[in-house]
Amino acid sequence: MISSSITINAPPAVVREIFLDFPNLSAWHQGIILSCRPLDDSKTGMTLKQGDKTETRLSSMTVVQDIIENTPEVLTTNGPWMGLLTGLKSCLFTSDPSNPNITHFEQRETFTGILSFMMNNPDRFGGYRTKEAFAKINEDLKIKAEQVWQERSV
Repeated sequence: MISSSITINAPPAVVREIFLDFPNLSAWHQGIILSCRPLDDSKTGMTLKQGDKTETRLSSMTVVQDIIENTPEVLTTNGPWMGLLTGLKSCLFTSDPSNPNITHFEQRETFTGILSFMMNNPDRFGGYRTKEAFAKINEDLKIKAEQVWQERSV
C-alpha cells in the first residue's frame, strides 16, 4: 500500500469541496493528474455515488475508475489499467479531534494484478512515483484549501 497524508488548516468540508471540484483541478494542481471528470456529465464530484465512474487523465495514461464510496469522510475508487493492474484508492477527510477546522487528509492506494509488485512498495519505481505524486497533490490541496478557508473566514 502507498499512502501520503498532510494536515490542512481548513475544515474537512472545505477540503473535500475543493478536491472534488474536478473542473477547477488545474487551477490549484499542476502535476501528474491532468484532469478528472465524471463519465456522466450530469454528475459532479460531490454528487458521485457507488457505481458511478470517473475518467482521470494522468500524465502517462487515462484510467476509468468505479466509485466505491463517496461520503463526507472518504472517497474510494477502484480503477483497472489494461488488465495488468488495479488500484483501490481512498482519500480520507478526517477532522482533528481537538479542532474541527483542521483536516487530516490522507491518500492510500493498494494495487493488485500482475504488475502490483512494482507499485505497492514505496521504494520501487512505480510505488515511489505514486507516493511522490500523492505528496504533490497533498501540498497543492493544502495551499488552496487554506487560502479558501482564510478568505471565507474574513
